Amino acid sequence: MAFPYKHVLLVGATSGIGRAMADRLIQAGIKVTARLEEFVEKYGEEKASAMNYDVSDINGAPQFAADSTGQYPDIDCIFLNPGTQRKYDLTDPNDGDLKMDVNVISYVALTQAFTPFLLSKSTPTSFILLVHDLQNHRVDRNSNLFWTPNYTIIWALRKDAVWGCQLKKYAEHAYQVLETGSDEVLGGGVGPTEVFRDLNDKRRQIFDELVPMLRDV
Repeated sequence: MAFPYKHVLLVGATSGIGRAMADRLIQAGIKVTARLEEFVEKYGEEKASAMNYDVSDINGAPQFAADSTGQYPDIDCIFLNPGTQRKYDLTDPNDGDLKMDVNVISYVALTQAFTPFLLSKSTPTSFILLVHDLQNHRVDRNSNLFWTPNYTIIWALRKDAVWGCQLKKYAEHAYQVLETGSDEVLGGGVGPTEVFRDLNDKRRQIFDELVPMLRDV
């Protein structure tokens, strides 16, 4: 199946996986809105547009959602890839706030801010999440799988320690998996592939069993 969304708002496309995915989506004929004027200059306004937002501004998430969907009402997919990697002093209670705001709280704030808009549309909509591991200062990403009800699908893109994997290669792999309609993109892991997939399958099974119980609480 083809990727069903026509206009992706990509938060976190400055560099790395986000930028590579933005390029790949454009190549597939999907319009991308991101925080990159250079991106618009490269592809033109018909294929790309720019919206500025500081993801550490948690309180500004609702206004950002209102502004972006007001200016681009055809947005039907929110790709969240915010992340920061920096050393911080664990003895200073305030020093880790930025990393927590960007790597964790911003996902919650933006998901809450955009969900009403996506649910109001009569056409398919989705979130795509690339979730960063707070405990890791390397270039790898770990993730948990999220779920929302009704018409909103949240995909969790997982890049678990894909050392040495070229961004373009990963972006191509991720896009091909998304085209299949899968709700997971597994980048691989350290050690044997079968061990990694076995661990992932068990984690997924636990999650799938947990979700119905949480919904009944």
